[in-house]
This record gives sequence, C-alpha cells and structure tokens, in this order.
Amino acid sequence: MAPPPVPYRPSSVGERVFDVRSGRWAAFMGWQHGLAFLRPLGGGIEWDTEARWITNTEQ
Repeated sequence: MAPPPVPYRPSSVGERVFDVRSGRWAAFMGWQHGLAFLRPLGGGIEWDTEARWITNTEQ
C-alpha cells in the first residue's frame, strides 16, 4: 500500500477525511507534532496518522 500521490490537508475540525492506512473514513480533529488526529464518524476513540496518509476520497 502506498500513500496517495497528493495528500489532502484538512483545515477545519470535523471535516470528513479518509485514512488510507487504516481504510476508514473519519472526522479530522486537529494537528499535533505533524500528526493528524482523527475520530470515527459515529464517535469513538481518536487515532493518529501521518499527514501523508490522508485524502478526501476513498482509495
């Protein structure tokens, strides 16, 4: 699996994004130390991923 050729940079909290690495849609929660923090769309525990794995379309 490879990251998307052009990673997406979400700009607003709650924005819907796709984490290619985990294969899940999520709500963007913010940035910290170069990592994006994401939360399942239906609520739940946040996870983090490197910015290069985020896109706004399913891969």
